[in-house]
Amino acid sequence: MERVAVVYQSLQPEAEPLARRCVEYLDTRGFAAVLLSSWDVGPALQADGWRLVITFGGDGTILRVARWLARAAVPIVGVKMGRLGFLSELQPAQLFHGLDPYLQGDYWLDVRTMLRATTVDGPAPRQPLPTGASGLPLDRTAADELLALNDVVISRGAAGRGLHATVEVDGHELANYTADGVIVATATGSTAYSFAAGGPLLAPELPNLVVTAICPHIHGLRSLVLPPDVAVTVRVSTLTPAMLVCDGHVEVPLQDGQAATVRVAAEQTRFARRGTRGAFYRSLIDKLR
Repeated sequence: MERVAVVYQSLQPEAEPLARRCVEYLDTRGFAAVLLSSWDVGPALQADGWRLVITFGGDGTILRVARWLARAAVPIVGVKMGRLGFLSELQPAQLFHGLDPYLQGDYWLDVRTMLRATTVDGPAPRQPLPTGASGLPLDRTAADELLALNDVVISRGAAGRGLHATVEVDGHELANYTADGVIVATATGSTAYSFAAGGPLLAPELPNLVVTAICPHIHGLRSLVLPPDVAVTVRVSTLTPAMLVCDGHVEVPLQDGQAATVRVAAEQTRFARRGTRGAFYRSLIDKLR
């Protein structure tokens, strides 16, 4: 019997009841469905062996699941329960008449680039902070295994002043910023924080990197698109710890003189899609209006 994971965001009251109904529906279709909270997924939970993973939540839930599945090549079907849902595939009202084609394998794979970040130069802790600014638990991922589907952000942390950051590409200095931070985004992440900071939109299937400064002080180079085979290093100069954040969930402090190097990861995220690429692009643009 093929297995399907159903992952819900526990902070959204309507997500768990709909996810439980989905599990019951999957059982009637002959699938072994497992119900998981989004806080259950992570390195300690087996990621392979699933036919599909169906998520009930916003993009944050999908980003968490994407990192969990990064090495497993399991397609994700997102049911939109959040505000924007750039990565979601189905609306809740579509679920029970729209899910069968995905269960039957009638979909195309939307393969997305991921990023891997490493910290260099100095005694960076190997574990991220236990909680974020919201007090919610964060992924327990070692600092040398930091993966992101959207972006890696090097920011000023809790400091009230701007961060001094040097950006290098393949070891060559590109720019020096005094800014709130620097974003290294994928094409998927180009619609998120990078776009809000003034970066360009990339077609989702492109493997390129987008480097965007956050509120830079008097600097002509705000954003740059780079090929996928480069290494982007951001070195910080700061009196108080800066912060390396992956997909808004994983946080690692960076001390004065430390750097984070970001590359395209070998791992990828796979989404199960039914509509045409043109329709997907149209939906994406509509959400940005």
